[in-house]
Amino acid sequence: MVLVREISNKKLSHIENKFHAKRSDAFNRCLTFKFTLAEFRRWYIDTPEVCVYCGINYEVFKKVREFAQGYIGYNKLIRRYKKLVFQTSKGLTIERFDDNQGYTPINIGKCCLHCQMLKNQAKEAGVTDIKEVIQIIRAKTKQLIVALFNEGFELQKEKK
Repeated sequence: MVLVREISNKKLSHIENKFHAKRSDAFNRCLTFKFTLAEFRRWYIDTPEVCVYCGINYEVFKKVREFAQGYIGYNKLIRRYKKLVFQTSKGLTIERFDDNQGYTPINIGKCCLHCQMLKNQAKEAGVTDIKEVIQIIRAKTKQLIVALFNEGFELQKEKK
């Protein structure tokens, strides 16, 4: 467990901005928001920087994003992903598992933008069971990862 005072002011400011954005979003959508700023900070700090759906950690996410941004090939999955990452923020986002519920400690997790997009697509296609949504996300994420490696993505580059 990390003490809040050990976190940089920049990181605390980032967390506070997320808190206010999510609280405002909840208010605008008439959803519950069951966090104080201190509780939200604690949740954010204690929750690993890993996507709850596909398991990608933030460092790998950054490498995949960087590869996709520089990609000039013809693979449709990668090109679609490239378009997504150019239109969105740089990191993991806070996702509500059940869109009918508000922001509570058991209804939110950190999520990569690719999985968030896949979840939204599954919901739009009429898939409502979260377990089925997760299966779809994992299958499509696996397809993307295979495509990335087939196009030359390397997780670790040798240092010279």
